[in-house]
Amino acid sequence: MILVFVDHDRGVIEDISLQGITFARSLDATVEAVVVGGEANATLLGEYGVTKVHHATHAALMDYTPQAAGRALAEVVKRTSPRAVISGGTPRGNEVLAHVGAMLDLPVVADCSEIDLGASTVKRMRWGGNLIEHAKVHTSMMIASIFPHQIAAMPAPASAEVVLFEPELTAQDTLVKIIDRVGEAAGGVTLAEAKVIVSGGRGVGEDFTLIESLAGLLGGAVGCSRVVTAAGWRPHAEQVGQTGTKV
Repeated sequence: MILVFVDHDRGVIEDISLQGITFARSLDATVEAVVVGGEANATLLGEYGVTKVHHATHAALMDYTPQAAGRALAEVVKRTSPRAVISGGTPRGNEVLAHVGAMLDLPVVADCSEIDLGASTVKRMRWGGNLIEHAKVHTSMMIASIFPHQIAAMPAPASAEVVLFEPELTAQDTLVKIIDRVGEAAGGVTLAEAKVIVSGGRGVGEDFTLIESLAGLLGGAVGCSRVVTAAGWRPHAEQVGQTGTKV
């Protein structure tokens, strides 16, 4: 069985998480999922082949709390003994897997495009995809995230059972948490979901009107470089690349 951590933002599951589930099905016919907080989303996850959803509920999990999410996932790992733990390669997914690796004293490999559980080897993308690494992972259980858009999210309808549980959290598990959200209202397609991205760099200057117009005509998203966000011309949410959104 492969256990998949399903990243969501207040109950909204992005396509990258469904890509992770699809990838997990290539490793084992049985795939179970862990959802921390929010809704179990059993119907949606079942459509992509998940047979059981372990849904962690707790007063401290009303919003994203990284170490607490890692604690909940680690509890399920100990209880179910999966062959591997997988997550879509989102910033939250990578962060939670890092906590799980520390809690279980196991290595974590990020941004994988191929995994061979029998040989315990991975192929993964480094430096935002500029370097491809082939590595052997010395571990008793693979913990890995999948590089975004390496595989299309493909349905494989199943009936997903929901198992509710309340993780045993310590005070330290909730030291880092979201206390408020401040920012511009999101609109249109996100960089992670966009099929077309029109991106600009330093040469465009501060005025992104042409970039925005072209993105609108193509039904795409606006992207930019790190230099642009560092100058304060565009928000970090639009940054593409290693320190932004990987596409």
